[in-house]
Amino acid sequence: MFFNISIDAGGLCVDQGYGNYVFTINLLCAISRYDRNNKYTAYTFCGSKPFQKKRLSYKVLPKSGFMKLRVSWEELTQRQDVFLGLNQALPFFSRGKMFAFSHGLSFLRYPGFYKKDFERLKIQLHVYLSKSGKIITTSEKVKDELINFAPASKNRIVALLPGIPYDFETYSERKRKKYLLFVGMNHRIKNVNKLVKCFQKLIRKNEYANFKLYLVGPFNRFQSETILVFPTITRQKLKVLYQEAALYVCMSHYESFNFPILEALSQRCPVVALKSAVISEMKKFVHVVNNEQEFIEFGITKTVNQVRVDYGGEVDVDELKKTFSWKSYITKLMKLYHEL
Repeated sequence: MFFNISIDAGGLCVDQGYGNYVFTINLLCAISRYDRNNKYTAYTFCGSKPFQKKRLSYKVLPKSGFMKLRVSWEELTQRQDVFLGLNQALPFFSRGKMFAFSHGLSFLRYPGFYKKDFERLKIQLHVYLSKSGKIITTSEKVKDELINFAPASKNRIVALLPGIPYDFETYSERKRKKYLLFVGMNHRIKNVNKLVKCFQKLIRKNEYANFKLYLVGPFNRFQSETILVFPTITRQKLKVLYQEAALYVCMSHYESFNFPILEALSQRCPVVALKSAVISEMKKFVHVVNNEQEFIEFGITKTVNQVRVDYGGEVDVDELKKTFSWKSYITKLMKLYHEL
């Protein structure tokens, strides 16, 4: 028995450096690799068609009214068994069972950070709680938050851990350099202002005076002699930055998964992060700290001192690959199709 499955692949059409794009393209890659039974149709509003093959085809739809109108019309006229809403949004109508993929409730915990988007995100949340046959989260943390918010939906909520991005499955050993690295979007939830202040305190210490901070993302306002900004960057260049960084650092107020931490670890780069930035499944691989003082004194300085002089820290990559596996993700996802 096989299923006809449609996918919201609109995430392919957004900025390539951020979570929606990384999650979407990697899920499509995993489907093409590991699901040999089911047939998928991915809806986009741009020309990107990665990993296209017999069981994974694409339909390019107009961007205007993409989800509510265009995708709904496709779902009405072409019967599908399952719809995968990868980016939390769902069509107005689908004849198949709908799976919503939830990427966190940071907007409820920090509404002041989402003044422009709060109402849209709140409506989106209520829609997928009411219409979804299954709700897939990226961590047990988000699963627990959703159950606390909507206890009646408990049996429909499932946590599936994404895997290491396919373009970061290999590693080249490089000499580590004296810089700290952060990758992310320019949003208050990422707490980059605080990260920069902590770095400025760090380099007042003589032993760290020659260190730099590399920021990957739209952070031009921080550009200085000690802070280098990469507003846009290729994935290949990003991989090299992870391989050469002394540390990857993160002080986010909230993370539902955190692909950059996983990417850093896959390239053997030690990670120091506030506990608010690390999901429980990642904590055993990360140097987790509780506050700003620990971030500098225990996190950065102690970790840098423990790092092997030339080639970085020890990351249990075998355990990392076992914990964050796309093959396991797709196997579990396929089982869920049969539960509806």
